[in-house]
Amino acid sequence: MTTTEHTLSYRRRLLVHGVCLALTGGAIAHADNAIQAVSPSHFLELVNEIPLEGSGVGLDLTASPSGVLYLSDQSQGGIRRLASDDAAWQILISSDPKADLPRHPASIEVGTDARLWIADTDRRRVVVVGASGDPAETYQDRQQLDKPTRLARALDGSMTVWDVQSNRLVRLNPTTSSTPPTVSVVASHPGADFCVPAQPSVTYCVATDRKTVTRHAAGETSATWTAPGTYPRLADLHVGPHGEVFMIDTAGRRLYRSDPQLAAPLRLRLYEPMLQSPTRLALAGDQLWLLDEGRKSILHLRLRTAETAWEHAILGEEYLGVGLADSALGELTTAQRLGLDHPDVILNLGAAQYDLGDFRAALDAWERLPPELRDSTQVRFRRANALFRLGHYKDAALLFEGIEPTASEYPTARFNLAQANRALGDDASAYAALTELLAAAPEHERARLSLAMVLIGLGRDDEANRLLDALAQGGGAVSGEAAFSLGQRRLAAGDLSSAVALLEQAARLGPHYRSALTTLAIAHRQRGDEAQARLYEQRAAALELDTTNLATLILENAP
Repeated sequence: MTTTEHTLSYRRRLLVHGVCLALTGGAIAHADNAIQAVSPSHFLELVNEIPLEGSGVGLDLTASPSGVLYLSDQSQGGIRRLASDDAAWQILISSDPKADLPRHPASIEVGTDARLWIADTDRRRVVVVGASGDPAETYQDRQQLDKPTRLARALDGSMTVWDVQSNRLVRLNPTTSSTPPTVSVVASHPGADFCVPAQPSVTYCVATDRKTVTRHAAGETSATWTAPGTYPRLADLHVGPHGEVFMIDTAGRRLYRSDPQLAAPLRLRLYEPMLQSPTRLALAGDQLWLLDEGRKSILHLRLRTAETAWEHAILGEEYLGVGLADSALGELTTAQRLGLDHPDVILNLGAAQYDLGDFRAALDAWERLPPELRDSTQVRFRRANALFRLGHYKDAALLFEGIEPTASEYPTARFNLAQANRALGDDASAYAALTELLAAAPEHERARLSLAMVLIGLGRDDEANRLLDALAQGGGAVSGEAAFSLGQRRLAAGDLSSAVALLEQAARLGPHYRSALTTLAIAHRQRGDEAQARLYEQRAAALELDTTNLATLILENAP
């Protein structure tokens, strides 16, 4: 596929899916700062394709820092070597059964000293050989090495092997002239298919279902990333020289690159040739070698930055899809500066501005869209939300009203329509929208809370109090807010005992911590308990402002 064909393919894909991709919502605040050092090289350039003999199955691949490639054949046996100036593969280790070397190596890795480490699963050992293939050291420990299957070199140069039988990561300790080869257990990770270290305190583990990667770091909460797609299968993972993480999804035929925290893995793009069944990856600087069993070849690739306007647009969409609106805005703006003013780019540009809170700029961008995109359900919904946040409640209500009942956004649009009508002081219209929503979704707690506020505005106090009482006792997400509102009403009615109990619940659950404490001080002062009132005032003074209050109208995003 040529660059032009890829561009057209991308354009067609965006015309069908672009709106959904652009409006997934929710930027990750400042998360893009973590990947600035590793994100610019997002595209892959083919250097050459190296054909493989045989089935191309059961192979492992590694590369030295200087770019010497090593290939092991678990099915046929032996290890081959290919330097940049070699015309053909050179046999480093033959499959001769008489040799005391691994005949069917499960994994290979090059050490910092350019020696080759070989995992010999059959004989429960790891063998180190020199440049000529002569054995130098053997690591063998019947208690610690039961079934070594995958070697990996950490950033500090230390070598580890994953033992699939015991689910343990084992370090192969350095040797000296007086120190024999020894091993030590780094960590145990039950449920992992394999683990790869980045540093002594940081390890990445691929789960047995091959769908997720988890980052384990000492003193930190583990972070997990799930590969997208219907049936992803993560076959290989490597840590780059700057701590970036490279992952292969064999089933999805994709290669991902992530920041060290797994905050935002992004797909690396290759125009041609198309991947068929990538299974192994080797790294050396900005070069990659991708073993593709489907193609029966090794693709020698080089990382490069975005060059064309469409590539910047693609990268902008990728950033937007993982919530990195800052980075998305930069790439999409660059695409426009390079002359690409395609509607899909404008649509994504508006989505990035929306996620960053620049609602006026988002609206201005979407106004430039052709009618079929500007009036699509997803864009209409976002435009309405933006208008609401800018205080244009009437215009927002008109757009929310126009969402079709068959759209997936319809229930949320009815909730947001009610909020717009409340802001306009039209409690009757807000009541109509909320009752319609609750007829279809009777357990929608925030809609029920909003309905209680509307009932108060309509003077239907008894109904409002019953609804608030049910919400306060329900233990749901809005019980603290309902307790606060009902507590205030009970206090105004002179029911001090009930008011205190409700306000204490609100102070415990939030989000009206400070206001609840302040109101508790008032209630206890009315009781004549000055000491308790002062205690609540002191606690309230120590808190920041409430995170929200009942005067704030909360808009829900579409699913």
